[in-house]
Amino acid sequence: MYYKMNRGAVEISHILVIITLFILAMAILAPFHFNVNSLEQTIYSLIGGFGANNGSNPSYIETSAIMSKSDDIVTIAISIRNNGNNSIMLGGTTIIGSAKCNLYPSIVIPPHSVGELTLSIYTMDNTMSDPVTVNVGGDAYSTGTPQIFCYGAYLDLTNNNGFIVVFSTVNGGNIYVSVNQ
Repeated sequence: MYYKMNRGAVEISHILVIITLFILAMAILAPFHFNVNSLEQTIYSLIGGFGANNGSNPSYIETSAIMSKSDDIVTIAISIRNNGNNSIMLGGTTIIGSAKCNLYPSIVIPPHSVGELTLSIYTMDNTMSDPVTVNVGGDAYSTGTPQIFCYGAYLDLTNNNGFIVVFSTVNGGNIYVSVNQ
């Protein structure tokens, strides 16, 4: 049995195979619940790469930070408020001022809560010594002791207007924290 189209004939069995494959794909993908907020953040990060929103956080994220220096230690106290309905998972690439680093293991900030992070950076002649220790407090938690590895990067915090700490999220977005000096 054939179904006539303008460009030729297609067997009905081909149409049934395509419909069956489509239904099978939907059944496989059904357990993955797609969240509009995280999908939006992921799409923006994929379209624009690293600097997609160039310093602006999603509307449900609030950040603040305080920095103090003494001798060869820089301490940055960061507060991240998650007013969203999903947990935020920080991990992977982290940028501190001009240094590109790596955060491991991930830090989770539950929905409708505040995560307190304290970064202790040991320096010698403005070169960071690894690892940067991260103390997690507030409602944030981690599966282990989080550390940031910068692999001996030069730490440039000389900008008079402060600098930015950028945390990558597991779903592909970024959290920007402005640190004033």
